[in-house]
Amino acid sequence: KISRAKLAYIVDSTAAPIASLALISTWVGYEVSMMEKGIQQAVDGGVLEASQQMDAYGFFVAGIGYRFYCIFTIFFVMAIAMTGRDFGPMLRAEKLAQEASDPEESGPSEASWKAWLAILPMLTLIGVAMGYLYWSGVTSLEAQVQAGERAAGVYGLTDIVGGADGYQAMLMASVAAVGVAVLLSLVTGSAKLVPVIAAGMEGMGKMLGALAVLVLAWSLAGSIDELQAGPYLKELLSGNVPVVLFPTLVFALSAITAFATGTSFGTMGILVPTVVFLSFSMSDDPVLHYAASGAVLSGACWGDHCSPISDTTVLSSLGTGCDHIEHVRTQMPYAIVCGLISVLLGTLPVVMGVPLWACLILGLLSCWAVVRVLGRQVS
Repeated sequence: KISRAKLAYIVDSTAAPIASLALISTWVGYEVSMMEKGIQQAVDGGVLEASQQMDAYGFFVAGIGYRFYCIFTIFFVMAIAMTGRDFGPMLRAEKLAQEASDPEESGPSEASWKAWLAILPMLTLIGVAMGYLYWSGVTSLEAQVQAGERAAGVYGLTDIVGGADGYQAMLMASVAAVGVAVLLSLVTGSAKLVPVIAAGMEGMGKMLGALAVLVLAWSLAGSIDELQAGPYLKELLSGNVPVVLFPTLVFALSAITAFATGTSFGTMGILVPTVVFLSFSMSDDPVLHYAASGAVLSGACWGDHCSPISDTTVLSSLGTGCDHIEHVRTQMPYAIVCGLISVLLGTLPVVMGVPLWACLILGLLSCWAVVRVLGRQVS
């Protein structure tokens, strides 16, 4: 009993933000590769000593808390769902949906046990990925200890995950999950071998578009790297941009780029290496490094949510049966509110010295307050 616009908003606003925050996803693999390129540029440019070079995945994990827009957006969706309150175009869409809703209950659903055909492969995916990450991380750390590159001791979770092979973990987990899904389908008689193979081929076909975007984004990032955009911007911005404003300006630039191009992958490919390089050249403060890189990822998500030509926005409206322009129109006010909160209570104060935990708490409370003050019950 909710509108298609509300469903599209929930799908869209819990997709990219969660993918950006998750420890394992195709987004994470790409983001880590871009961060690694930026760190390497800092080393090659003499900004960062080779002995100080950090692991790219460890850099990614340490900066998760600084992706303010992604965190606040997920909480905003939860606040909207829990309170039943809406405002702006979404409130009007909800009222129209309530007026047109059919009070009759739908028919019986499929047998509940069939849900395990989806749940078990998902659990396999998560379990194998986590297990392989831990095993490969510990193995890598022990190899470093034996080679004398690292002192022996107790390993923390960040050290283990940072030393793990994330790409191989995703590959092994995906293969294992597909194997379990096929086996369950054949054993339970839910599908025969030929339809299973056809479904697999169809699934791979649906991934071609995403893979094409990924390859083009990598190509664009490589072109930007060859043009030496990082050193050029370093000279251009040196002394002209206050350090305290740098993450906020990065968020705005990333948001504009993603909105105009409709792709967060392309935005990350263009900006992440350059921003990471610039953050190391501007200050030794790790807060600036994490806040700046997080601002790119947050801004890319914001641009994705507001852009009518974004692939994730288009897929969200198509997948939920919502008119595309209606989805963009109803979601944009919520995205703008979360974007303003992430800047005013996130990227700005955290660089000024406000503790990260305080910024997160203030931001979450502000999201809840906005929903309570501006939102209205549909009925």
